[in-house]
Amino acid sequence: MPNGFDNNELAASNEYTDDLDQYTRIHPNLRDRNDPMFFQTYAEVELMLAEAAVRGWNVPGSAEAHYEAGVRAAMNYITRYGENTSVSDSEITQYLSDNSLPSGREARLRAINNQYWAATFLNGIESWSNWRRSGYPELTPAPEEGDTGGQFIRRLDYPQGERDLNGDNYQEARERQNITQSNRLTARVWWDCGAYADQCAE
Repeated sequence: MPNGFDNNELAASNEYTDDLDQYTRIHPNLRDRNDPMFFQTYAEVELMLAEAAVRGWNVPGSAEAHYEAGVRAAMNYITRYGENTSVSDSEITQYLSDNSLPSGREARLRAINNQYWAATFLNGIESWSNWRRSGYPELTPAPEEGDTGGQFIRRLDYPQGERDLNGDNYQEARERQNITQSNRLTARVWWDCGAYADQCAE
C-alpha cells in the first residue's frame, strides 16, 4: 500500500486502487501475542559480515557466502512462527538463484541492505536504523506535509520529561546538533549517513 495515503486519498488517486484487498497484509501467524521476538538474528549478522566484506574489512569468508547464508537464515527463521509460514529449501535456493549478489560495490551494498530490510521486517526500529545508516532500500517519503515537510523522519524527538526536568542540557544538546523546531524529526543523528558520503551529517 502506498506510504502515507489514507482511504480518501487512495479513492481520489488515479495511480493506486482503493480496493484494500489488493494490498499485501501481514500473515496472521506473524501477529500472535505468543510469537517470539528476535532482537538480533543470525541472518542479520551474516548480512553485516557480507557488507563488511564488500567494504574490504578484515572478515573471514566472501561477501557472496555471507550474503547467501544471511538470506537463507532469514527465510528459515520465519518458520518459528508456525508451519504455514515455512519456506522450503528449494524455494530458498531458487530465490537466491534469482537474486544473487550482483557485481559492483554500490550494487552489492544495495542488495545486502535490501535483504537486511526484509530480514528485520518484524523489528521496525532495527529496519529504520539500518535504512538511515545505509540509505537502502530506496524509499519514497509519505506525501503528507505535517511536521516533516514531506521528508523522512530521521530521529525521534526528546521526551517531554527531558524538556521539563533537564531543560538547560536539553537546550544545549539541541543547539549542538543544530536541531530547530522545524527539523526536530528530520535532523540526522551523527551516524546517519545514508548510502553516499555527501549525505552524511556535518
